[in-house]
Amino acid sequence: MRCGEIMKKIFLIILLFLTVSTFSIQWLEFSNEVNTDVLYGSISFPVFFDINNFAVEKFINETIYNDIHSFLRETYQMSLDTKRIAKETDSTLRKSNIFIAFKVFNFKNYLSIVIDYSRYTGGAHGITTRKAYNFDFQNGIQLKLSDLISNNTRKKIIEKINKVIENNKQKYFDKKIEYLSQEQFYLSKEGLIIFFQQYEIAPFASGIPEFKFNYTEIEFLPDVSDDF
Repeated sequence: MRCGEIMKKIFLIILLFLTVSTFSIQWLEFSNEVNTDVLYGSISFPVFFDINNFAVEKFINETIYNDIHSFLRETYQMSLDTKRIAKETDSTLRKSNIFIAFKVFNFKNYLSIVIDYSRYTGGAHGITTRKAYNFDFQNGIQLKLSDLISNNTRKKIIEKINKVIENNKQKYFDKKIEYLSQEQFYLSKEGLIIFFQQYEIAPFASGIPEFKFNYTEIEFLPDVSDDF
């Protein structure tokens, strides 16, 4: 089964269909199993509707769908390569594995979707990449961290993260961070969450490190400060 057929099945064969309301945002959760001769696993992702702005709604949904499709297509191709190598070396083929899961956070006028893209295509273990999609759902702007916080706040966040690393050397690499990703954050009800990818600041066993900062301790830019 090819990648396009797999994605088509996600919409045609809906194993999990949930309607969820978060404030003024509603979304459906689509979930499906993937099972081919070289790849198996499960995919779950949200589809948003009734955002009161069809253009915004369409942009959010297409952004997520396109990334999932690209990830699935890439993983499927990697699985075919694994199959080819197994055949050439006369070794046992171990199916590749894929897993996509998500969480949705709606804080005031902001929408954060956090999606974990996990796959195993050979080697000691798989790898998970976390991606956050942060939107101002009133105007459809996809937010960067610099759209929200001041440079002064950014420096304070880096200092606090480095203090955590310094006090927990068994969990992190012995290296201070010097900058923050523009995309690796999301907005929960409890605060701003900054995260790092596997191996970025810590060994595999530490997973995907996250650091929470309460909104009261953050200096937001003037044009967004009233929202918090």
